[in-house]
Amino acid sequence: MKKIIFVTILMLTSLVLYSCDSSKKELQAGIESANKECPMDLGMIGEISSIEFDKDADEVIMTMTISKDMPLKMSALKKLKNTLKRAMMGNWAKSEDGLKLMDEIAKADSKMTIVMRTENTDENIKIKISKDEVKDLAEGKIDPISPRDLLEIMITSTNAQCPMQIDEVTILSSVSLEGTNVVYNYSLDEDVVTMDVIEQNKISIKSNLKQALSTPDPTMKQMIGVCKGANTGISYRYVGNTTGNVCVIKFSPSEL
Repeated sequence: MKKIIFVTILMLTSLVLYSCDSSKKELQAGIESANKECPMDLGMIGEISSIEFDKDADEVIMTMTISKDMPLKMSALKKLKNTLKRAMMGNWAKSEDGLKLMDEIAKADSKMTIVMRTENTDENIKIKISKDEVKDLAEGKIDPISPRDLLEIMITSTNAQCPMQIDEVTILSSVSLEGTNVVYNYSLDEDVVTMDVIEQNKISIKSNLKQALSTPDPTMKQMIGVCKGANTGISYRYVGNTTGNVCVIKFSPSEL
């Protein structure tokens, strides 16, 4: 549902396909091998389109293409580059496979750039990991990010995209972290559906939401994993755009 930012981490293990030899030649060979697996499906978010090694720049470049069906505002994400970078590096710091990858790049004295671009447009952002930052990661000098901190970053990133039109009836107004719940705040067009109808069908709506949460899509699985790691549930708060009436559907951590 969200998280363009963190889905990158899910696919990092696909890059660790080469031996422990630290030469640039073998690093390049490993990246070329990984690139043959592209495009790598990221589910609803899009795909990893390519993984390349730029010999002149001495740099591993991974390009992600965000699906045109995702209502993302690249201009908003550009303002969050440092936040996204912190999330990525914090995740690598606690990932065994991520650390192996950084170690291989560090041994080759190379750097890394992650390019996020939107499908069918030239819009993109680039998140650069310098040689020193790669080495710091490989040597364990970057603190891992906690699930709670990651949730806060995810929420900040999502709010940068809001308001977000979900369908003809629903607008995602904001996301908030309230106690032990991530709360998605939706505005409903009561000219199309009344809040009474939502309340009357609360059980079936929760069942449908549960199916969506249980999808094998890697983006959703990442979100659920972070919530469980933070012992945090998910709530959906629907507010009528005319009456202001509210219906809340909750999932405890154990229900996710």
